[in-house]
Amino acid sequence: MENTANLIRKSTLTSQSTVVNQIAEEGLPQPGNRRLEVTVLRACKLPPLKTLSGKPRQFYVSVTDGTITKKTTAIRSVDQTVQWDEKLDGFSLLRPPYNITLCVYAKRDLSKDILVGTCELSLGDIAVDEGSSSEPVKLHLTLTLSADLNTSRIMATDTSILVMTEVYNPKAEGHTISIPSISQRTLDSIRTAAFSEPTSPVASHLPTKTGTADGQVEVSPSEVALQDVSDAVRTMKLENAWENVVERIRWVMDAVSPVAELHPYAKMAWGLFSMIPKTFLMQVQRDENIKALLDAIYDAFDFTQEAEPLKDMNSLSKQGRILTLMLQHVCHCGDFIKSYAQDVEFWKRLLKNISGRVDTEIQGLCTTLVELRKAFLDHATVTTEITVLQILDDVGIMSAHINGISTQLDGMNSQLKWVSAQVLDIDLDEKLREIPYKTGWRSDTRRDYLLPGTRIEFLDHIVNWVDNPHSKRSLVLVGQAGTGKSSIAHEIARRFRDMNRLSSYFVFHRAERSKREDYLLFTTLVHDLCDRYPSFKAALGKALRNNKHLRTTNDYHTLFETLILQPLKDVRTVGPILIIIDALDESGDAADRKGLHTFLAEHVFELPSNFRILITSRLESNIIDPFTKASNAFQIIHMDDSELAAKTNDDIQVYIATVLPSTIYRKNGSMLAGKAEGLFQWAAVACGYINDPPRGLTKNDCIRALLGLSVGHEEVGKRLGPLYDLYKQVLEGYFKANIVQRRFQSVMGQLLTAFEPLSIDSLATLRRYSLDDDDDDDDDDAVDSIIAVVSHLGSLLSNVTSTDRTLPITPLHTSFRDFLTDSKISGGFHIDLDEAHRQLAHSCVGLMLRDLKFNICELESSYIPNEEISDLPFLINKHIPRVLIYACHFWDDHLQRLCFEQALFSKVQSLFDKKFLFWLEVLSLTGSVGIATPALFSLKAWLASGQCNQASRGELETFQELVTDASTFLRCFGMVIEKSAPHIYVSALPFTPISSHISKHYSAAFPNTFSVNRGRLLHWPAVEMVIPVERKSISVAFSQDGRRILSGSSDGTICMWNATTGSLEGSLIGHTSSVKSVAFSRDGRRIVSGSNDRTIRVWNAITGEMEGSPFIGHGDLVNSVAFSEDGRRIVSGSFDCTIRVWNVATGLMEGSPFVGHTALVNSVAFSPDGRRAISGSFDGTIRVWNAMTGAPEGSPLTGHSDSVNSVAFSQDGQHIVSGSDDCTICVWNTTTGALERGPFMGHAESVCSVAFSQDGQRIVSGSSDNTIRVWDAITGALVGSPFTGHTDSVSCVAFSQDGERIISCSFDRTIRVWNATTGTFKSEETPFSGHTGAVNSVAFSQDDRRIVSGSFDGTIRMWNAITGAMEGGPFIGHTQSVRCVVFSPDGERIASGSNDCTIRVWNTATGEEMEGSPLIGHTNFVNSVAFSPDGRRIVSGSFDYTIRVWDAMTGVMEGTPFIGHVDAVRSVVFSEDGQWIASGSDDGTIRVWNATTTGAAKSQCGGPFIGHFDSVNSVAFSQDGQRIVSGSDDATIRVWDAMTGTMKSPSPITGHAGTVNSVAFSRDPDGMRIVSGSNDGTIRVWNAATGVEERLFAGHGNSLSCVAISRDGERIVSASYDGTIRAWNTSTMVGPSMHTSASLEVAAPEVDGHDHDRAKQVVSFTDESVIDGEGWILGSENELLVWIPPIHRMSLHRPSNMWVAGERETRLDLSRFVHGVDWAMCYNRL
Repeated sequence: MENTANLIRKSTLTSQSTVVNQIAEEGLPQPGNRRLEVTVLRACKLPPLKTLSGKPRQFYVSVTDGTITKKTTAIRSVDQTVQWDEKLDGFSLLRPPYNITLCVYAKRDLSKDILVGTCELSLGDIAVDEGSSSEPVKLHLTLTLSADLNTSRIMATDTSILVMTEVYNPKAEGHTISIPSISQRTLDSIRTAAFSEPTSPVASHLPTKTGTADGQVEVSPSEVALQDVSDAVRTMKLENAWENVVERIRWVMDAVSPVAELHPYAKMAWGLFSMIPKTFLMQVQRDENIKALLDAIYDAFDFTQEAEPLKDMNSLSKQGRILTLMLQHVCHCGDFIKSYAQDVEFWKRLLKNISGRVDTEIQGLCTTLVELRKAFLDHATVTTEITVLQILDDVGIMSAHINGISTQLDGMNSQLKWVSAQVLDIDLDEKLREIPYKTGWRSDTRRDYLLPGTRIEFLDHIVNWVDNPHSKRSLVLVGQAGTGKSSIAHEIARRFRDMNRLSSYFVFHRAERSKREDYLLFTTLVHDLCDRYPSFKAALGKALRNNKHLRTTNDYHTLFETLILQPLKDVRTVGPILIIIDALDESGDAADRKGLHTFLAEHVFELPSNFRILITSRLESNIIDPFTKASNAFQIIHMDDSELAAKTNDDIQVYIATVLPSTIYRKNGSMLAGKAEGLFQWAAVACGYINDPPRGLTKNDCIRALLGLSVGHEEVGKRLGPLYDLYKQVLEGYFKANIVQRRFQSVMGQLLTAFEPLSIDSLATLRRYSLDDDDDDDDDDAVDSIIAVVSHLGSLLSNVTSTDRTLPITPLHTSFRDFLTDSKISGGFHIDLDEAHRQLAHSCVGLMLRDLKFNICELESSYIPNEEISDLPFLINKHIPRVLIYACHFWDDHLQRLCFEQALFSKVQSLFDKKFLFWLEVLSLTGSVGIATPALFSLKAWLASGQCNQASRGELETFQELVTDASTFLRCFGMVIEKSAPHIYVSALPFTPISSHISKHYSAAFPNTFSVNRGRLLHWPAVEMVIPVERKSISVAFSQDGRRILSGSSDGTICMWNATTGSLEGSLIGHTSSVKSVAFSRDGRRIVSGSNDRTIRVWNAITGEMEGSPFIGHGDLVNSVAFSEDGRRIVSGSFDCTIRVWNVATGLMEGSPFVGHTALVNSVAFSPDGRRAISGSFDGTIRVWNAMTGAPEGSPLTGHSDSVNSVAFSQDGQHIVSGSDDCTICVWNTTTGALERGPFMGHAESVCSVAFSQDGQRIVSGSSDNTIRVWDAITGALVGSPFTGHTDSVSCVAFSQDGERIISCSFDRTIRVWNATTGTFKSEETPFSGHTGAVNSVAFSQDDRRIVSGSFDGTIRMWNAITGAMEGGPFIGHTQSVRCVVFSPDGERIASGSNDCTIRVWNTATGEEMEGSPLIGHTNFVNSVAFSPDGRRIVSGSFDYTIRVWDAMTGVMEGTPFIGHVDAVRSVVFSEDGQWIASGSDDGTIRVWNATTTGAAKSQCGGPFIGHFDSVNSVAFSQDGQRIVSGSDDATIRVWDAMTGTMKSPSPITGHAGTVNSVAFSRDPDGMRIVSGSNDGTIRVWNAATGVEERLFAGHGNSLSCVAISRDGERIVSASYDGTIRAWNTSTMVGPSMHTSASLEVAAPEVDGHDHDRAKQVVSFTDESVIDGEGWILGSENELLVWIPPIHRMSLHRPSNMWVAGERETRLDLSRFVHGVDWAMCYNRL
């Protein structure tokens, strides 16, 4: 290219290309957030790939920047070259290196596209001017591919790409930046050289290149210089300086030892420096910078005062605070030195200072020390900002590299600003707020309070462990309850926090165990690391952007691996990173063998070596054992350690001396300490009891009682006996009277049974609705009752002495809870948990009845999803009291622990009659919809326990029907309820079936919503939920409790879905190929998966972590896996024809493989008793095996005539069900092997999956015919109608445990949940009698009164063009899909072409075939037929490349075929005068033929018309015959001069986003409009003269196959592969079925804020409205207008639809529909 310097880089596809820009000095733009435009010019030397028909294939280029992927148009190659000249924009240059990936694909129609070649380009540190950030960086690409043309297959390893790039500076058009080839080694050298001052022009800094065999570039000068520098550095010495510093800090430590608050920090600083190994110092012995820092530390503590003033110093004085800062700063200096010495990369980074400059970081540390010393000596207030180096992080490293390179190039310094801007990205902060956080710091820390001077041995040991670089990664502090573990952990946390050295502090609480929120440990750590280390936050941002799942997951593995380990790889830290985890034994899954403790034991070692994890726990073997096994990473210390606990008794005495009056301590302190027997908790409770004696007792009375206690109670353990006796003694002192004791039991019972801690105010509110004897008629009375109990228990309960009554109350020690709940120990103070649950159940339901209401948070608009309401937390806090949220979340948890009672039943009944939807609203707003289904399940079980109550049986049964209906409502609308609270009323309620109890109860209160005036359901539909997935799902399973759905997909991932809302809850990643089978263990705690990667994996169902290693043994794909009933074994079947049984605990195979099948094994299962296994095989047999020995039991079960794809046992083990490729289901006797029932026939294609219901009464089957069927297992009769909705093969089906739901997955990339009982309903509506498959073709009759359609189902049907009523058909005769239909001019005949290679002519009046039909001659599919204007001839085009003309009356072919096209003929049409025939073909051309010549004289008289780049699918003549319009796979429409073949303006007409399948001219004389239908699902109307789009119709749910326009131009009919036909009124924006769209345009008041701006937008339901994958009709800015249930989506009327021929035609009346800012007007309080 002229005036440009281009470099062609060649890189093989098996390696990653690294390209570094060397940017020229002239006027370069600076880095910023810039757009990138990529123009793909052309590709040459493409491989000579051809289609099945012999044509060259189409090629396209895919370009991605890692976030956005865009593709060029697919264009057929000519001479192995494709010319695109296509610009792809929308890419962003966010952060260097700017990477883009190029992939070249060859397009295939029926299978995956062929990857021809790929290359990753790193555009390097392209400088971009902030001032011109609106201007894009432009990249022009020419691709040249080379391959071994002697091979028939193009392999990635055989292919390379030559990339020619031009990067233009927008300010200096034509200026080019070359992209040189550079090795990683050279890059490292450039970065090293960047550390020193430039001494020559830019060019001199570029490395001298020397060629090597592998194309790498060798550089030596800078490396030699680096080595010389290293040698020089090692000649310095600073050991003496270090020893002086250690001695000086020890002097300070000794001096301040009497000052309790200062001494720990001085001791920490001394310990840190003294722990620095000399081996570290040896690495930087002669580094003058480190010596300067040590000298500064030494000088800082060179005080002129003697030690005495320090000893008397007040820690809160100015000098005391400054000295604390100095000690804190010295700790950071010590951390800095350790990292400097230990980290080679860190060290190299600072080598830039060897030229004599003092490193800026070290200079900052030194300057701060000088300022602090001056302030200390002057008694001054420190006013300067003390900057302490926390981290030499990625930002700093990038700054060094970028600044170095920029200095070489043009001295630019703005790179660091750019990085900082990215780190402070506001969007990242917003996303971080979605990640939950839980602080470890309590509002009441008295339980964790540690007195100065106590527990010194433990504290010193832990501090030294933290600072010792050679210590183990984690320290576990274990001991009995009350020994002070948490107090030590809290004190360590406080000290390191005050020294600014703490990274994270997390505390578990037993009261929160039921919430199972252990994952908050990891999310809290993520937040804390972000707050402390900016580079971690920046690295985290890469993972969080555009990945909501990562921000909401609770999967341990995902959180740890993706949000912690991965970002840490980009972080370099100074000093230890301390994380404290307190009370691990109180985590939610502490009892689980594979709980959080095991996860930590297995993964802590993966953290960087400077991480230190302090864990405290009770001495429980299931928790400690995993840490013991991981002894290489864990040090375990016991609280009764003989050395560290030697002074425990002395420490307890110090505590008692501090808390009790001195007179009492002097007399009794020693005895009380001895009585504590090492339990700090005993001492705390005893002192509280003495200081606040019960009424009528003195302090001395309490002391005598305490000292007189006997140990006793051996059954509760020797250690805790004194503590429990103490609790009892204290309580007896305060609560002797019966009424007081009952109140104590009531209040404490409710506090202990609450599923999350309650405050005084919250408990008071709940107690107003309990059945307690206390007369708590108002909140003040309730508060008084509670305070009367808890005010005396300050030593036992948190926050009870605070004036803030909103603080949560919890036992300060778990031993108090244990005492109260054990009747053998607590005696009269025993808490009856059942009674407490009963009280709280009444309270919760009563509170909900009072306080739940419509639009409780006063949401302004229905357009904004919950998650996008920026102030939603504020609104919830303002409008929904915490106690009401508690009631909504936990009422059922209390209820399920009770027996049925009438009083509570009446309250619950009233709640569902009046407030059910309002309860769902609160769950929606608080993100808790997932708990609703389990709540209703618990309610059903509770109601079932009341069946024996004869008095209320009728009322009970009626209410049970309502609850069942509510469950179905929730399952059908869970997805929309979770998304948006307003749409409970705006979308869900109006679509509720007529017979629904929910509809009957609530619809009248919501009159101002839309109504379904055609297509409203009488009963609930079969399909309850559709979950769209990214990849084909192959296997699915329900969890035992029905709360979760498991799916395995073709990309190797296993996904966990919420069965109520359809939301993704987690992903299990590990398999490297398709997951063919998944299953839950019966206890729901494990998951097993089998994959095409030949492995079986076992996963923890709670954490998502893989347990152990993959099970390896099969020699081919693993098709099926299943657990035994006890969960101890797994059976697997494989392509290798074997079955294997595995031990879950060991991962080893038990015995030998089961051998017998002669072909691959498709399916396996265990019998319920685990004694037998069954298998179904491609060999057509089922075999029964002894699961222990592997021996076959009996002969193979034979009966199927084709492959057996699925087998399953009945729950009683007596029967086996099988499904086969022979389209049948069979039921076999397990014992005899006899075929007992079946074969069940009904499926039209292979049966892929079968399963029994839990009760064995029903069988479900899924088939390649896209349907699911439910069968009576006894009679074989079909139960109800087939479940339809899937658009591709159903690969797997399963029943839920309760038998109420069926789950299915399909290759159509959806998972569907079905109501298994729906089939029992008898529909009162006329079933749909239209097409049952894709509609391929439609046409108007000449008088526009009728429409004919042809379908994939092989039938032709005739419709009334005005009403949509079917007037004729189905016309049956074709044996395969009907591809094309057309009316004769007189409307008396219909011609059709089919995949059966025939044309048939039908009598429209009788539906019978006419004489001469079928017309036989084509040798392949007939794609297109047309009548001549006089109706005497028929023309046809076929896949056999020919066009034929037939006598329409006799069916005889006239003359010979028209031959000229070199590929399939897609479309044929007569001109209006009958003289010409136009044809379009897959060869990309249009041809015109003389229709009047006969015999051999037949000839092509026009064409080929060349211009399209791909197949021509449709052609049509204008009314005057002067023009031809064509539509193509290249997504364009072109208009041609019919005589000359020249392309006429405005060709090409563009706008469709996919293949144009059908085109037509309007029938006016001038042909002023063109109508088109496309694979993008739209119909468009164009001005034929200008090419301007005039109308767009978007209603079909799949590609458009055909469009036709009426003669008057006022109606369009469209057909789609979605199986529907739509008639559109083009003369007005609306048809008779809809009210005007203007009725939706609601004026909105002016409001402030971004969300409010969205809220006030006007959103209309128009012909262009699209239903997204989840079912939402959205506005232009993704506003939520309305949600459409799956069953209504396909046939929903648009405003201009006259009618829709499809299953469940749905027409909405929007005349009363309020939405947006007026949405709340939908409610009319009755």
